[in-house]
Amino acid sequence: MRRHVIVAGMGMAALLAACSVPGTPIAGSSGAPSSTTSDTDGASLKVKDPIEPGRFLAEPCAVLTRSQSTGLGWEGEGTPHKAGQKNASCDWDAKNLANYSFGWLDEYNQSIADTYRVFKDNSAYFEPTTINGYPAVFHDGTDNRKYGHCNLVVGIRDNLTFHVNSFGATETDACKTLREMATLAITNIKAG
Repeated sequence: MRRHVIVAGMGMAALLAACSVPGTPIAGSSGAPSSTTSDTDGASLKVKDPIEPGRFLAEPCAVLTRSQSTGLGWEGEGTPHKAGQKNASCDWDAKNLANYSFGWLDEYNQSIADTYRVFKDNSAYFEPTTINGYPAVFHDGTDNRKYGHCNLVVGIRDNLTFHVNSFGATETDACKTLREMATLAITNIKAG
């Protein structure tokens, strides 16, 4: 059964992964940073090489080519949600019944700094990282990574982020797959 992921805003994106499987909610950050990105240094959250998203804002499924999505073990064509609107997203089903999603967090000009401000002290895990030199963070309100649920937010402009999520990806390292997905998305968006 296809899961339709419609992201209403940054708060919803952070909580989606906790919806289907009980986990361990924690009232505070328990994750250690996974890279040298300093979460206290505002300069580290500035996007040094901003990307213009162009057509991808309205066409979120275009962030991956057909060969890239099938190469990840997913269906070739993603299912768009809210195409052409704010917070447009796309999801792909995998052969193992897992679901992966890409979505924009553009309705309120959200930055990666906003993600830190809102979620740093209110997440079960909060692990800063970078994707192709862009500031990013793995985080969620409930830690269900062992059940294949993971959430990653990436800043591509100081006022624009996207998120990638996985649901039920128990046969793989879901967070590692999201890192690969985000890397491909950045490469494709840059290429236009």
